[in-house]
Amino acid sequence: MFLRSNVENNVIKKDKLKEYADQYFTSYNDIIINNYDKLNKLNFRRDNPNKIVGVISKIGGALLEYSYDSSEKKNEYSEINQRIEFYLWPQMSVVTQTQPNVSIAPAKEPYNLTSTINMNPFAFLLVYPKATLIFPETVMPFNLSIEGIIRIDGTLIQKNRLILKGSNSEDSWSTIQAHIDAIDQILWDSKNQINQTQINSLILKYKLPYLIERINDRIQKNYYKNNDAQFVEDINELKDNNATQDFIVKLWNDYLSNKNIKEPNIWEKIQGLDWINGLIFTIIGSVISAIIIAILLKYKIISQ
Repeated sequence: MFLRSNVENNVIKKDKLKEYADQYFTSYNDIIINNYDKLNKLNFRRDNPNKIVGVISKIGGALLEYSYDSSEKKNEYSEINQRIEFYLWPQMSVVTQTQPNVSIAPAKEPYNLTSTINMNPFAFLLVYPKATLIFPETVMPFNLSIEGIIRIDGTLIQKNRLILKGSNSEDSWSTIQAHIDAIDQILWDSKNQINQTQINSLILKYKLPYLIERINDRIQKNYYKNNDAQFVEDINELKDNNATQDFIVKLWNDYLSNKNIKEPNIWEKIQGLDWINGLIFTIIGSVISAIIIAILLKYKIISQ
């Protein structure tokens, strides 16, 4: 069988995917324009795509496919009932062994690839979560035969053409993540082109604040509930991006405070609902009144 997909909670909606796209291109362009003195020698796009196609898989994954040279100025957003890979490679086989022939492991740095990967018949390639593949604009990522299988649980980027993620969650496609993805793309494209001081300046100004905002947002949404490892990973990413110890200590304290909030029991939840409280007290009052009247009648204190 094809690897079982984990349908994620809080699947991104079409309007939210559009918000991600708008924020990504806005952030990307703003960073380029505001730092043109550092980046003017690099071949960056400084305009929005003419056409954007957004696709959300209800099973797993989502993508943005966009074009700067399209004569058709139109944006389309849709949903499909297959994994996201089938949108790009509909001829792909749906049956395979459960173990891949080739796997691409998670890594802090993206895999920058310069040529198309030709898939052999019956081959199964798996891109693990937190692994990112980046291809140039003019290079198609994969040449796939009808018997081949591609499973992308990480990220696939074709510069100026495609952003594909194996996750379809709101968190993976949030506007906060859009800004982080935009600055990451610029930093990746700038590698070996600008010096470390300039890179650190861009990180401090454009990436670090959004990494902190993402952690705060995740704390508020209980994203880390039963997922301590993700919080530790996010903190380590802050450290890798030169966060100060003060920020890290504060976030740890916020995280621990949030973890210590006791989950209300069923009675506490009911007490929090005013209309139920009113109903309960009305019922209790009526019952007590009936009991008192019955006693008074029994001892002939009152008459019917």
